[in-house]
Amino acid sequence: MSVTFGIAGIRPDYDNGTDLDLEINVSNGNAVDILTTLGIDTKDLYGEMRAIHFRNKCSIALKNLQRTGDPEIQSFTDVGDKGAKVIYSGRPEGYLASRIDSLLKLTEKAGDIGVIFWG
Repeated sequence: MSVTFGIAGIRPDYDNGTDLDLEINVSNGNAVDILTTLGIDTKDLYGEMRAIHFRNKCSIALKNLQRTGDPEIQSFTDVGDKGAKVIYSGRPEGYLASRIDSLLKLTEKAGDIGVIFWG
């Protein structure tokens, strides 16, 4: 499963391969960490917010990550009682900052009156 962040009312043109930077897709686990870092409730992995407010949250989060760090997370495999395997993908150091920086750029494209959605 995954969560897509984008600008409400604007979609990339996948057929022609243009404006592909108008949406950012991340795994559910990474979306939870991104939203938590932004100070947004993660009870439901969908929502929307005025771009100017989302931009402010991104700016604050990036400053906090510079101060606290954004460490690498190692991948691992969990094996259930009946042999089912779940593989948890890791992520490189700086991943959250990189994705939040991309979201900050997305808010700039949306403008002050635009709306950022996720879901």
